[in-house]
Amino acid sequence: MRLFAVVAGMLMASQANSQQVLRDESGIYHCRPTAKVGVEFNKQTHAWEPKVFSVDNTDFLLKLTATGRIEEDDGGYKSRVYHAGLKQFSDTETKKCWSREPRHYGMEEIILRGFVSDTVYCGADGADYQIDLRNKRYRVLGKGDFVSAPGVPDDPEYIGIGECEKVD
Repeated sequence: MRLFAVVAGMLMASQANSQQVLRDESGIYHCRPTAKVGVEFNKQTHAWEPKVFSVDNTDFLLKLTATGRIEEDDGGYKSRVYHAGLKQFSDTETKKCWSREPRHYGMEEIILRGFVSDTVYCGADGADYQIDLRNKRYRVLGKGDFVSAPGVPDDPEYIGIGECEKVD
């Protein structure tokens, strides 16, 4: 009897999941930094040193646009598909974003409410952004010159964190 109740519960949950109404997360998100730390090359001492960086003028916008497609995985779990772009206030170009969902890995399509959670990945110019829309937080990794630069490095290595809010 207990096994029957468990199986019936699983079937009802599966049916409810396959009939779920997905909320559209399209819009513009304003992301503000709260901290940025890393290492920077000191030209006087010729050594890399720890540093706390200013977060001034490092806000950015994330724009999500629904494609109109809803996909369903083998388990009946539905996900909405988006296109996304990230634009820092100080840049003229929009950074590309992509998915890490197994069925869309590396494609310039974002799947929210999917297997990998509600995370959007974007990057260009030596910085990788990871934005979790469920928690409204982000992390950016700045890949500077520590490993790859011959000669005198000019680009610091850093990690920045912050929060996002939907503004449109």
